[in-house]
Amino acid sequence: MSTEKTDLAHHQNAILLQLEAGTDTALLAGVMSAALAEGLTTADTKGLDALRKALVSVDSASTTSGVSVEQIMTAAKTYVAAKQPSSSWARASRRMKRHRSRR
Repeated sequence: MSTEKTDLAHHQNAILLQLEAGTDTALLAGVMSAALAEGLTTADTKGLDALRKALVSVDSASTTSGVSVEQIMTAAKTYVAAKQPSSSWARASRRMKRHRSRR
């Protein structure tokens, strides 16, 4: 995630989410929360309940990141529907652990 518009943002399937600097983890948590809350994923994964509890709400992610609730929901739906989604989820999940430990 980046706060700047890059060449990748011009790709036809890209969604540009212009977020506030340093809020990418909150945004990612909101996208993940949206995907789970809307039933967009059929994941039956060990630890899924713990993940749900660790995530922030879509409203909270919107307030923190400056990205609208509608854009977060669209990003979640688009990511889940993609045949080969691309993201930096692994890196962001490590940041999420650090973010949650600061509270």
